[in-house]
Amino acid sequence: MIAAFVVAATLALAQQQQSDSTYSTAAVRALVERAAVVNRAVPARLAGYRAHIEAEVAIVTHQPNGTEGAVQVEQTANEARWSRDGAYEQHVVGYRARMLGPSVSLLSSLRYSWTVPTLYGNRIDLFFGRDTTRRPQPRRDRAPRYRAVHPFATDRESVYRFSGGDTVSRLTINGHRVTVARVHVEPLAVPRSSPTAPTIAFAGDVDVDLGRAQIVSMRGRFLELVPRPQGAMARVLNSTVRGIAYVELSSAEVDARFWLPAYQRVELQASTLFSDARGIIRIVSRFSEYSVDTAATIALADGPDSLVPRPHRLTWAPRDSIDRYSARGGTWRRAQGDETSRANGDDFADIAPPDLRPTGPPEFGLRAHRFSNVFHANRVEGAYTGYGAELRLRDLAPGVTIRGQAGWA
Repeated sequence: MIAAFVVAATLALAQQQQSDSTYSTAAVRALVERAAVVNRAVPARLAGYRAHIEAEVAIVTHQPNGTEGAVQVEQTANEARWSRDGAYEQHVVGYRARMLGPSVSLLSSLRYSWTVPTLYGNRIDLFFGRDTTRRPQPRRDRAPRYRAVHPFATDRESVYRFSGGDTVSRLTINGHRVTVARVHVEPLAVPRSSPTAPTIAFAGDVDVDLGRAQIVSMRGRFLELVPRPQGAMARVLNSTVRGIAYVELSSAEVDARFWLPAYQRVELQASTLFSDARGIIRIVSRFSEYSVDTAATIALADGPDSLVPRPHRLTWAPRDSIDRYSARGGTWRRAQGDETSRANGDDFADIAPPDLRPTGPPEFGLRAHRFSNVFHANRVEGAYTGYGAELRLRDLAPGVTIRGQAGWA
């Protein structure tokens, strides 16, 4: 009897320690578990919706002092159609662009929709509509296939740690109160399981409607938790170029029942060891003019999930129709470049990797402030090559950075 009691107590203690390492408090655990169950299925009365989307796709250069300049801005008007069986189509009906010089449209390389139709479904099919909760299947093309783990997925405890759960806002929408709580999600340095496939994790905040336990917004970055095998050339490139994918997905309450997409920002930031400047691909989309279909629930055979992963289609109206968008009565809601100029790459500084944040302990690293510190040539020095280092004092002296360099000419 005593031995059995000791064994039971030991198991309970081990389980409690495991729980503490996953959820900061019991309240956070309860909130995440409830939200994971609720968001696994689309609300019963939400059969689909139509919406208008106005989006900007831009290439931006970000300087160390925070100033930005757009190299090109492409603006589109779109009609979106989504249904609860997973089908989603983004149809481009208007297009205009402004470029500094001859360039190639970024949209020409997109085969799938760049907008996210819904945060329901409890899976990260965020882009392109692929199912990322199941093991990857062989594909005919050579594109890398990743397993992206949703913060509220059934296997979340093997990948994430959760904290927060505090109320961040109380809103009055259509005469009723909505309380929103924020859960902070951080991936574990070493997953508790042993993923066999390349794995992407989310790091950031998830806002949840406390009344209905539905996801309201997600804001954070994606990172490779388990990278895919790479060749020698890819390893060299990754050691000199650093890329970070940020995302901000915000929903609005529609018909006082459903949270549907309202504002979405996807930002790919790249920097090199040779400069403090960053190159940014920024995509900002705004949804409006919802038309919600609340017909009877469609019977689906997909287990507990009510979404079937299907490609998110991107289609285009005929070219002459797109070029005559304004002449046909189409209205641009925002001036070209307005969304791009309102945003800044430093908006994500609080959720950037720890070594890139403006706060924290002093950070030392090898880095050239500009490419000319790595190589330049002139009549006085001839050919010069060198490198630099910097010490960012951060919390010790906010905004102060000490730089030095050494080279040979």
